[in-house]
Amino acid sequence: MAFLPLPYLALLMLISAAASSAAAASPYAAVFIDFENVYYFLKNHYLDPQDPHDYALDLVRALRDTLKRELGLDSLVLYAYADFDRLPSGPQGPLYLMGVDTRNVLGTDHKNAADMQLCIDALEVLYTRPDIGTFVLVAGDRDYIPVLQHLRRQARQVKVVGFRESVSGDLLLMLGQEHFIDARQLLPAERLQALEDHRAARLQQGSDLRRLREQGLPVQSAAALLEARG
Repeated sequence: MAFLPLPYLALLMLISAAASSAAAASPYAAVFIDFENVYYFLKNHYLDPQDPHDYALDLVRALRDTLKRELGLDSLVLYAYADFDRLPSGPQGPLYLMGVDTRNVLGTDHKNAADMQLCIDALEVLYTRPDIGTFVLVAGDRDYIPVLQHLRRQARQVKVVGFRESVSGDLLLMLGQEHFIDARQLLPAERLQALEDHRAARLQQGSDLRRLREQGLPVQSAAALLEARG
């Protein structure tokens, strides 16, 4: 008995359903890191700590290990995005040793181009790597909402990693708190404490400087006095 071939559209639906089912059970993840965003958050929020890229690298390393240890996910695809030429102490080497492919994207003083390239790569992985079941974005801009929604409609698990202050409230509302990973919880406790101590010291220094200026001391003299105090 001869079987009639399925209509083309029905065949595509079957293939798509099979791919979605396989992806849902997949132990493999793709990780997309807006490295430039992480770097400048650490630099600005923690008031210019020494070597902020080292903390960003700690975060990437801890995320990869956490995905494996706690969620059972092997990170087969890892991309990091930044205008690396603008970052001091180029982190490409350490990222390469961690198995992270770097995407050098040209940025501006107003907005970097990482978000657009990240979205393009995420969609490419979606349609060319059916073995990838979980997409992890280390980013928090509201602009990522459409691509995250599309990934979820394709039956992919989605996680977002970031510092809560830098993650869009709309993105968190769409995604759900259970799919958000707080970047602070990934950093080693002693490294996070070093950042918090540095920020507190800088804030105190700024407060002391304003107080001395209000007392009529010139800016340079006030700064020199604070520096002498250590």
